[in-house]
Amino acid sequence: MGTKRNVSQEIIAVLKSAGNADYAAHSKRFFKTGKGEYGEGDLFLGIRVPEIRKFVVRFADVPTAEIEKCFSSPYHEIRLFGFLSLAYRFKKADAAAQKILFDTYVRNKASVNNW
Repeated sequence: MGTKRNVSQEIIAVLKSAGNADYAAHSKRFFKTGKGEYGEGDLFLGIRVPEIRKFVVRFADVPTAEIEKCFSSPYHEIRLFGFLSLAYRFKKADAAAQKILFDTYVRNKASVNNW
């Protein structure tokens, strides 16, 4: 009897390991994360969007329920990974799957804070 694989934690660990502190510092300034600014309090790992898109493809077969767990992350790039994953899947999905993906987006749209 094996242990159940926690895929969302695996995704988060992989994304965290890909971070770059210098780029994270730049992103904090770019996205205006200071007190009273529109991205106040947002945290960054320092991963550029093209790299995040590669992770989206890498984890394309992960259940949507596991991707949805990324939306509660305090890290911008982890949430972005989740939303890019939904968009990636949506393009290839049939109407029934698109409805599920759309509903997942709507349930989590509060996590879209500065895009």
